[in-house]
Order: sequence, then structure tokens, then C-alpha cells
Amino acid sequence: MGFANSVRIHRVCRVFIGLLFFISHAEGVLTFTKLPSNPVYFMAGTDAILEWDYSVDNKTAEFGETSWWAYSRTAAKTVKLMLESGDGILKYNPAMPTEFRERVFKKGKATFVLKSVTFEDTIKVRCKLEDKSGNTEDSIISLVVTGPAFVHPAVQVAEVGTSTTFTCSAVNVPSQSFTWYTNFYGQNELLINSSGSGSSELTIKGVSVSSTGYYVCHATANVDQPTTATGYLQVLVQLSDTKYKLNNGKS
Repeated sequence: MGFANSVRIHRVCRVFIGLLFFISHAEGVLTFTKLPSNPVYFMAGTDAILEWDYSVDNKTAEFGETSWWAYSRTAAKTVKLMLESGDGILKYNPAMPTEFRERVFKKGKATFVLKSVTFEDTIKVRCKLEDKSGNTEDSIISLVVTGPAFVHPAVQVAEVGTSTTFTCSAVNVPSQSFTWYTNFYGQNELLINSSGSGSSELTIKGVSVSSTGYYVCHATANVDQPTTATGYLQVLVQLSDTKYKLNNGKS
């Protein structure tokens, strides 16, 4: 075997050994295995639960700490709220801003809980993993606090042949999360909703006698916390040029 071939074989062996070293070390890399939705929506007054999870081969030998951060209005900056060391000791920031005190908790492996959220808790929350070598893994999630749905007007009266519009709104709920249904005689029927920014409009064109009834808006930014509001349409039937009567939805 010539000198050139020996050099090539030596180089290949070095590359192969390097790859084995990288793979063996990559297995121990700290990484997230579960992240919250981003953005994540929670109804005002409920607990915001942001579920993170991670994997590491040897927590005692490799893991440094987990920390949770959030933007503080009073401090006007992002602050560290909690820190858990590799041995499982959880510490709260003694200088935690007042808006988070006695409201922030950790559950499970890395889940962050903020109790009884308000609209002012629409903030960014960060979970940071760090190993003993100083390597970090970050996840930043937008927490959005939503409000209940409202339909306006709650009751409408319309004449046969006209058009009328209901508007459904809910604070911080994206327009694509609104769905409209009719609820005539206890039966739900899906309707097509129109788009809007934090609201949705339902227009009923060519009102007829059968249009009388309830129109239900579902706002579901968080499928576990749907909010519903209802509007009612009463149709007027013309008896003569000047007289109308209310219709109960039946011909």
C-alpha cells in the first residue's frame, strides 16, 4: 500500500472517529420535547398553563438549571421569576415584580402556571434550559389573554326581504376563531362567518319568515375554553301597506 493511500485512510479514520464523537455527545444534548402553542390563548380569570417538557440523558450529571422569565410592566423589562437547579430545588426570585407574586408556579417537569390571568398578562413568557457546560436552549411564547364573546345587537327586528347583520366580538380573539350557528327549535346548523379583527360579522340577506330565531357565535381561540354569545332575530311580516305583525318563525 502506497504512502498516498495510507494518508487517505488515516484521514478517513479521523473523520469517522470525529463523527462517532459528535454522535455520542449529541445524544446528551438538552432539548425541548414539548412546547406550548405560540401564541397560546387563555380566558381572563382562568389559570394560564404553559406546558414545556425536555429530555436529557443524565439529569444529575449534565443538567444545570431551568428558568422561567416574563415581561414585567412594573419593571419595564423581562425578569427571571423562577429557577430550578438540576437537583430539583426550586427557587423564586426574591425581587419578583409585584404583579407576579403568589401567582407564579411550576408544575410537572417544566410547566409554567400563571394564576387568574387578566388582560394585562398578555405578555411573552420564556423557558430557558441550561446544561452544566453552559449550553442553553430557549423557548419564548406569546401569552394572549382573551375575553368573553358578545353579540351586538342582542335582539334585532327586520322586515321580510331586507338584510341584517349581527356582530360578534371578543377581546384578543383572532377573527378565524369565530364560528356562527343557527339554533332553531334546539337544532344547531353551521353557518359561514365573515372575517374581522377581533370580531366577526354575520349578514343575513333576504330575510324570510324562516329566518326568525337565535344566532349563536362561538369564539374558540383556545379549544378548551370556548365562549359563546347569542343574538335573536325577529322578522316582521307585512299585512298591508302600513301594518306588520311579528312572526314566530313558522309560516
